[in-house]
Amino acid sequence: MYYKIINIHNEEIGKIIANNDQDAFKIAKELYPTYASIHEISHREFHRKSPFKFPTITPAIQAIIAILATVAIYLFVSGDAHAATTALPAVGLGLDQWLYKETYVKNWGHTPEDKRHTVTVTGPAAEQINFAKVSTIKEEVQYWRKANMIHQFFMSGEDEDHAQDVSVSSDQLIDLHERCAKIIANCPLEDGIINNGQSLVDGEWVHNTEPGKVLTNVALAEELLPTTSGFFFGSTDYDEYYLADIQETHDMLEELFKQPKWDYADYTYSSSW
Repeated sequence: MYYKIINIHNEEIGKIIANNDQDAFKIAKELYPTYASIHEISHREFHRKSPFKFPTITPAIQAIIAILATVAIYLFVSGDAHAATTALPAVGLGLDQWLYKETYVKNWGHTPEDKRHTVTVTGPAAEQINFAKVSTIKEEVQYWRKANMIHQFFMSGEDEDHAQDVSVSSDQLIDLHERCAKIIANCPLEDGIINNGQSLVDGEWVHNTEPGKVLTNVALAEELLPTTSGFFFGSTDYDEYYLADIQETHDMLEELFKQPKWDYADYTYSSSW
């Protein structure tokens, strides 16, 4: 689930749903204050990484997002979690990122017995797959949400389209791990003021600020893994959330490097927004 939604009443949602005969913009105007005021939604996913962060959102887009949000919240409240998680990705506009690992496992006639692979499947077999003919296994190694510094690292020098897959070498993964380690070791956090999304006040978008943690050595972070802006790319600040993405990436790579022959596989970075 993208958002943890609590403290919302069936009557409120029912009232909003009942107004579905109005035009979309009117629904959006009525819904948005209610939706945005649910402050106990995941701090990171709703505020910092919310689609409502940018003042360039037009009333039409606000209306569409509002309707989708209404449906998703209603489904949560009514207990249909599966349908809700299907609806929520449409609300959660933004940069989604994946690192995939693909391992070649096909056995050839000339493959020595001690080099052959066995693909084991547990649970009910998928009837549409002939497991005797499986040649590669694809794993999702990591998923990021609006970790734009990671996107910048992988896409630097690429002829970037809206979304594409790029090949990633083992050397690149080692390089990324080393950069993350240097930032973690040399960019401690200190008390400061951080941006926490935006709010619509009297027709204008203003930054929400609050006490938080910021990096002490921003220059090094900018040199090693700079943030980058984009359509719904999330924050470009060097704060506790930036460091959390760096730490998560570092830890993921640490675990990956422990796997036997991890560098024999093919890796792909994929993004969508």
